[in-house]
Amino acid sequence: MLVILDDGPRRVFSDPTALIQADRLDEVPAALAAVEAALKLGSYVAGWLGYELGYALESRLGRQGFAGPLLRLGVFGPPKSVAPAAPGRAYAGPLMPDWSEAQYAARFAAVKNAIAAGDIYQANLSFRSRFAFAGDPQAFYERLLAESGAGHCGFVGFPDEKNSGERQIVSSHVAGDFIDLEGSILNVVDHNIQALTRCEVSMVRRTDLLNLVNAHPRIALAMR
Repeated sequence: MLVILDDGPRRVFSDPTALIQADRLDEVPAALAAVEAALKLGSYVAGWLGYELGYALESRLGRQGFAGPLLRLGVFGPPKSVAPAAPGRAYAGPLMPDWSEAQYAARFAAVKNAIAAGDIYQANLSFRSRFAFAGDPQAFYERLLAESGAGHCGFVGFPDEKNSGERQIVSSHVAGDFIDLEGSILNVVDHNIQALTRCEVSMVRRTDLLNLVNAHPRIALAMR
């Protein structure tokens, strides 16, 4: 696990001594108790909290059921100031907003009317934008940080390797799959591919693939 905090002098946490996680609301109290215990021992705790964690902390929101992580935290020693080098490069395609301009305008008008009526005093009107991505997430973060100029940024990365360092299968493919698209972006392949049965393989040149996705961003989005 790797945590980078860029809200001032860079703080880097890596190689946690323990992991704290909760995937269900009923697991949250024990996870928070583990956080308090680690802090009392002088350790540092850093990681990721999901928005849905609020349902475990505020009873007036009701008890909802969620599938997926609510928190992922590592227990670390003192932070360092230098992060390990990103193992590769990254590519991101153009942003594809989930809302059209007309949909945003209608929702903005509804919020404005609610404020004018005194029903609410503020609202965060946000929407999701999607993009095709390939490569190394840390490399993508470092590039965003350098180009955005933002003063408060953070990165939380979970490696594919097991804690023991043993090999781990992170994906499997069937006949007809386009394998290893992220390898077209990197200068080197940071993993290997092994066939479990006899198979027939067709190769596509890296330059041809890059030319295709650069000329047709929607194809890049479909390949994600």
